[in-house]
Amino acid sequence: MYCKKILIFNNVDNSAAIKGRQLCGMLKTEGIGNNVTDCRLFVTNARPDIDTWYCVVRVNGKVFSKQCQLNNFCFQLPVNVTGDIACVLVANIGNPTVVATACIGESSNLQYLLANASKLVSSDQWTEYEKFVAATDDFYGNAQAVDVGKLLENAQSKYKTVEEYSTAFDKYYAGGRQDNYYQSVKKEITNLFLQFPPYYPLIRQFPDCFFVRVDFPTGNRFFVMGLLQQDNAVRYICYGLPADKEGFDDKDFSYLSCSDGGFWMLYQDANTGQITSYKE
Repeated sequence: MYCKKILIFNNVDNSAAIKGRQLCGMLKTEGIGNNVTDCRLFVTNARPDIDTWYCVVRVNGKVFSKQCQLNNFCFQLPVNVTGDIACVLVANIGNPTVVATACIGESSNLQYLLANASKLVSSDQWTEYEKFVAATDDFYGNAQAVDVGKLLENAQSKYKTVEEYSTAFDKYYAGGRQDNYYQSVKKEITNLFLQFPPYYPLIRQFPDCFFVRVDFPTGNRFFVMGLLQQDNAVRYICYGLPADKEGFDDKDFSYLSCSDGGFWMLYQDANTGQITSYKE
């Protein structure tokens, strides 16, 4: 059975983050039912002087620990990740310290990791497989295990997540906007983030955020979508269109320059769903 999951990290200790920022990122897992799950780790805003990090995962009652790098680090788990999973990011700051956490399903997995993280970290180094994946940017690991038909199906269906989010968006407003907006569409946003790649120029732009780039099915056009956190909670949902500063004027949009050009950005209040302005 093909299964993907994405765990968004919550910053729990600022001691490993660049001053004035918080760690943010995700762990992406992908497996096709052969008792092997490929994992990819993305983390930003980490202090550059810390050179020893660990990713510790608990799934199916088993714990797996890996010494890691933070940007696009790949490793394998010898299990199928189809149910509950928890992960902690550990920095060696004099002693192993949990600095970020993520969890899907039962919180007991995360509680176990928090209680035992210092004893669970490993000095295990990269395997030859992981070196290969990092060098080739291969999401799928063992080529013999790849189902080409499934890959084509995924390529055709990934834009369905955008449609599902749009439907959830419309449903929220049609229902009278009584609930917390982000909580009402969290599932659809998570699925969308699963399908599209991180967009690092904007991830580096904000102190605590995560963005993806959504390319249109045809042509070379794209837009970006992201979440901004404040005080460890999602505060804004953002949408951006790449464009020059001149030639566009709309009171709801504001222009943002970044290392990859500029964007006209729309900020949505995660609580109310209303269009708002970004306040640091």
